[in-house]
Amino acid sequence: MRETKSTKFRALITARPLPLLLILGGASIALVLWSVSGSYHRSIEVSALRHAQQLSSAVKEFRTLYTSEVVERLTERDVVVSHDYKQHGGSIPLPATLSMMLGERIAAGDSGTDVRLYSPYPFPSREGGLPDKFGQRAWSELSENPGAPVYAFSETPAGLVLRYATADRMRPSCVRCHNAHPNTPKSDWQVGDLRGVLDITLALGPEIAEANSVLQSTAFLLLFVGVLGLSALWVVLTAFRHSSVKATNHAKAMDQANEDLETALVEHELSSRENDTLRGQLIHAQKVESLGLLAGSIAHDFNNLLTPIIGNANLLNDDLPDGSPTKLAVEDIESAAASAAELCQEMLAFSGKGSFGDSIIDINELVASEEDLLQTTLEDNCAIEYDLEAELPPFRGVESQIRQAILNLVSNSSEAIGDEKGVIRIRTFSCETFPSEGGTPIFDCLERGPYVVVEVTDNGKGMSKETRELAFDPFFTTKATGRGLGLSAVLGILKAHRGAILLTSFPEVATQVQLAFSAVPLPRLDQEPTATPTMVEERHSGKILVIDDEPSVLRLAEKVLLRAGFDPLISTGGKEAVRILEQNAPDLACIILDLTMPDMSGGEVFEKIRRIRTDLPILFCSGFDDDQFYRDLKDPGPSASIPKPYRPADLASAVEALLAACPRA
Repeated sequence: MRETKSTKFRALITARPLPLLLILGGASIALVLWSVSGSYHRSIEVSALRHAQQLSSAVKEFRTLYTSEVVERLTERDVVVSHDYKQHGGSIPLPATLSMMLGERIAAGDSGTDVRLYSPYPFPSREGGLPDKFGQRAWSELSENPGAPVYAFSETPAGLVLRYATADRMRPSCVRCHNAHPNTPKSDWQVGDLRGVLDITLALGPEIAEANSVLQSTAFLLLFVGVLGLSALWVVLTAFRHSSVKATNHAKAMDQANEDLETALVEHELSSRENDTLRGQLIHAQKVESLGLLAGSIAHDFNNLLTPIIGNANLLNDDLPDGSPTKLAVEDIESAAASAAELCQEMLAFSGKGSFGDSIIDINELVASEEDLLQTTLEDNCAIEYDLEAELPPFRGVESQIRQAILNLVSNSSEAIGDEKGVIRIRTFSCETFPSEGGTPIFDCLERGPYVVVEVTDNGKGMSKETRELAFDPFFTTKATGRGLGLSAVLGILKAHRGAILLTSFPEVATQVQLAFSAVPLPRLDQEPTATPTMVEERHSGKILVIDDEPSVLRLAEKVLLRAGFDPLISTGGKEAVRILEQNAPDLACIILDLTMPDMSGGEVFEKIRRIRTDLPILFCSGFDDDQFYRDLKDPGPSASIPKPYRPADLASAVEALLAACPRA
């Protein structure tokens, strides 16, 4: 009976093998795709939550800095803080108003991102109320537990989106102002009270589309392997129909087919592992690139906001007599704004849009000149040792940024050593290949060797694998306080210099970071130095056209140029500027041009200017560092550049220098 059943089963498989194989293969492929799809979507959601958390923290950090460093200082000098500050001369916006403006700027720069601040209480300039069911849920849950964020993933016509809400709580510096404000919704505010909800919306459509594309590729790959396997099995099963005389030969063919299949499966498994590794590196690179674009956009907007703050404070400081109490307050504003500008420079450095020049750098001279500064940043339990290789070739770069990168590395090493006695070793050397002793750089954009390398090593606590993977991510920090931009700024500086970074560290073992730069040939000894032109102090005058979409920046430039003896004309956009230029072309002495405007880009305006007058000096101005824009210009003509934010004296000097270098025929 058993033999009969076995015979029947064998006959069934032999007679109709294809349907059974198709069913089994299809079920296996569907199961694998379902598992991979779930993993991809979970990773996208985790990445989106981390992105939303970092963006929420950045907005809150900005609001706290603005409240403590600007609002509190100015209110002591009777400066009005109002939601309709534009209607009152000399007033500044409320922290909530400026935070909502920042949210609007972020949303305008990234169509998939939205930042909102709302509350059921009716505050000035906005009616109370929760926008939707998620807002009501967020308010309810944050009222019970303000420290836990509320988030939800939902499908919309535009695709999957993440809503991420955190509590906007009453701070000690805000209680007195809110309780005393005539339009406050309640007068018994206390520290820690929930007054609103900070709502971050992130569109996940592009990430989902990318995941679907990867899944489609995986499906094709599995289908190919399945067809290959089914074909092999079909050949084996068909062999059962042949005569018994050929049974031995068919068995050998089946064995060979099985060996080939095993080889293909092993190769496929190895290929899948390599693809997973490459895919992880690609996702990490895309995440860092996305955060870099966001950081660069925020820094650009902040530089536009800081320009009138620094400029007007500087003008006011010049007009006040020495010893005036108001002068001290204005100097505090200038100092705080300068700190904010430095933060913007760190964000630009992380995004890879920091300034880049063509100066020749001797790394040994740079390290030696920074020795005193490095020593002052260390605790008494830390010592620095130097091992500088003689006669190193130079490289091109910006000294201030290379100094900042080394300072950040030494500061991190000091933090890693902690209270124990430790040594930080700074070494410089050259090599023909990088890394010279093996390893995989975190970032590598080097050209052909030789290379100049600066290495910072400490004997501190070291890093775990998880910490090493996140070390160069923006806003990641293991310190109790800090912005988490130290190593990410180093990464941005190396991107701008087309260098490479190698990190080697293990728990309780020394940490080592190597920064590599492409060397340049030494100058010829028989080459005569270029004579430095003698600067002739000469005051210029005439009409200057200022083009910028920020009214406060226009007003500042107008005041500075009037004080410098010029006749300024102002324009809020490219189209209006072209009309003014056509009417005043022969009389214009210079143009100050912002590179980022809504109606026309700086490049488009530049081309129209050059069609009208090829000899007209142009001073480019932008919150980004736009060296790439200048390098891409085929024929820039008489021109120069100045970054935002700038001081009034810097703007006047830049205009004078440009006019002196480009005398009109």
